[in-house]
Amino acid sequence: MMNHYSQNCDEFGIFTHLNTRLDLSNHSETILHFFDVVQKAYPELTTFDNQDREYSLEGEKDLGSYRLVNMEPRRITSGFMNPGNLELADEQNLKILELAKYHFDIGHLNCESLDVMFTFHFDYDGNQDEIVAEALGGDTSFFSLFHVPGARVLHFEPSILITLDSNTLLQCRVNIETRSIYSPTMTNLIGDMPLTICCKIRQLWGRSPIRSFAEAYQNQRDRIIELTENHILPFIVQPIGQTISSK
Repeated sequence: MMNHYSQNCDEFGIFTHLNTRLDLSNHSETILHFFDVVQKAYPELTTFDNQDREYSLEGEKDLGSYRLVNMEPRRITSGFMNPGNLELADEQNLKILELAKYHFDIGHLNCESLDVMFTFHFDYDGNQDEIVAEALGGDTSFFSLFHVPGARVLHFEPSILITLDSNTLLQCRVNIETRSIYSPTMTNLIGDMPLTICCKIRQLWGRSPIRSFAEAYQNQRDRIIELTENHILPFIVQPIGQTISSK
């Protein structure tokens, strides 16, 4: 499937997070061997860094499209920013899940949850919260507050968490992160980091009948595509993009 999502924002990313109940191994040999195998699979991952038990291996961001793999004490992340097609990201994410399971012995008992996430980023150097309020707040009960004489929106980050099955083991969270900088001494709000729309589908493990990371990933990937095409893109991403373009 060609990636048409990047056409609706400045940057698009697809990620998977493997979240564990117990801390992952902190033995340097295990960690370095894991990232060495990852780099051999994806030689374009050239930048390795570690800070306080958080490790990252990333490609060259200046190229626009790049891969990344991160490790935290209780989470392995695989991501692909601006992939040419979604299958490229799927292949990488499934590969990292398999490598993580093997290198860190992550089984049914130690898996807390698996996430599949889409992110849509918009560059806007003004008041990002006002953008979100204008794009999405018109049909809400907050609308009248936006027009209080002399008022300005300083914080507006809608978020929702829904369940996608009857036992609440498959969940979807959609949230908007604004990053405008404000202080009483400033006359304008400045957005020096992108406005981000996140759509994340989480499969809670434990009581889930799914036992395979690959099976779970594919199911979550199919669901996030469905939700993005029918809800996230037309009702959240595109209105925000159109509002920014009108400024």
